[in-house]
Amino acid sequence: MWFHSSMQPENSADVVRAFLRGQNYEQVGKLDEAIELYEAAVAAEFDSAGPYDRLIHLYAGMARHGDVVRVAEAAIEKVHTYEDKKAWYEQMRAEAIKAMAKVPRAAPKIPRE
Repeated sequence: MWFHSSMQPENSADVVRAFLRGQNYEQVGKLDEAIELYEAAVAAEFDSAGPYDRLIHLYAGMARHGDVVRVAEAAIEKVHTYEDKKAWYEQMRAEAIKAMAKVPRAAPKIPRE
């Protein structure tokens, strides 16, 4: 049974369908919808690399470094893959942490008198 994108997938077939639908949305430029579906797959602890890879790619392109770290850590824990792929997740996580450290903190606004 298909689910609305705001609902959690109930089984692995639903997760696969969510991921594939997310790819379709991404291909036509509906990135918010794609991200929502990829996030549903990650929340369901999907054990294949696809949704994690797509989220890392999208979030890195948006400079959403905290999300890259979160998704990479989830991938390291949940994805069943080869060691080079795990190393890539570690590298993406490390690069995002490094990028977060470079982003200057916003200065407090000083009221003008």
